[in-house]
Amino acid sequence: MLDLFAENAYLAGRNLQIIESMIGKKPAEHQMSIFEVALESFIDMNHELALLSKQIDWEAVESEFAEYYCSDNGRPSVPIRTMVGMMLLKSI
Repeated sequence: MLDLFAENAYLAGRNLQIIESMIGKKPAEHQMSIFEVALESFIDMNHELALLSKQIDWEAVESEFAEYYCSDNGRPSVPIRTMVGMMLLKSI
């Protein structure tokens, strides 16, 4: 009985990992190559769009849209923040 519970807990955790891997997200830490330049070095962080992006609760947006992603079919998606950000830019 205990083995069955442990196996179910493992499978539930594994399914959550699969769902999270299908939703496109950028890694928290990204090692830059010598050819990359940090966005902050050439974007004015006091620009109105940069300030707007700091006001949006992106985790809440991602949790709202996560239910529309399939966990076991297709390739990982474009990050939700990218898609919602583009839609916001289009509507401005």
